[in-house]
Amino acid sequence: MKKDDSSPHVKVKAPHVEEKVRIDCLVSREVKEMWKEIVARD
Repeated sequence: MKKDDSSPHVKVKAPHVEEKVRIDCLVSREVKEMWKEIVARD
């Protein structure tokens, strides 16, 4: 049972991290766009 539980967990872990990195990239891009708009107003 333990072997079956641990191996899918490892498989799930990698895509989750990859997804988080992708989300961070999107967030940082949106922040840069917002910052450009704020700077443009000033």
